[in-house]
This record gives sequence, C-alpha cells and structure tokens, in this order.
Amino acid sequence: MANEFVPAALTLEHVLPRKPGPDWKPVLNADKDLLDECVMRLGNMTLLTSVNKELGSIGFPEKKKTYAQSTLEITKELNSFPKWNRGAIDSRQAEMAKLAPAIWRFK
Repeated sequence: MANEFVPAALTLEHVLPRKPGPDWKPVLNADKDLLDECVMRLGNMTLLTSVNKELGSIGFPEKKKTYAQSTLEITKELNSFPKWNRGAIDSRQAEMAKLAPAIWRFK
C-alpha cells in the first residue's frame, strides 16, 4: 500500500455513498434525511487508493474490511465505529474539527 502516500493515487471515499446500494436501506429507512443532509459532510469522507471503485455502494460492515487494511490513520480509524449513521458522522466530524487547527495553522 505504498501508493497511499502518493497524492495522485488517493481518491475521496464517501463512507455513506452518494448512490447507496441495498445494504444501506435499513440505515436510510431509520433516518429519511440522512443521505441528503450528510453524504457531503466531511465526517462522511475519507481517503482511499484505487480500491475506492471496488467498494462502490456496498454496506459499512463490508467497507470496514478495506478500511482496516489502510495505512492512513484517517481511514483506519473508521473501524472504531460499530455502525455508520448520523451519530457516527457527527462524532467523526467533531473529532476532525478538533484536529484541524493542529493540521492547518493560519497566521
């Protein structure tokens, strides 16, 4: 996975896909506005290599298997979430917001 650190080899992965497959139906039925309100939020995104295309619209439990193999901590840490829903997206986005000032310093 050495290619993960080559910027051109990285893609933006939507954990909850823009076009979710049938595996997402229970999550979307439980929160009718989830897709519209959360799919483009930073907390719903991570970085991946070309395997992003292979993941497509499969459910979170299957995606986690790929995330676990990543050498990128931002992606690997997704395995700490037992399920992916609004609460997970909110929690992850809040954690990312705490890290932002240390990553991007402005004068």
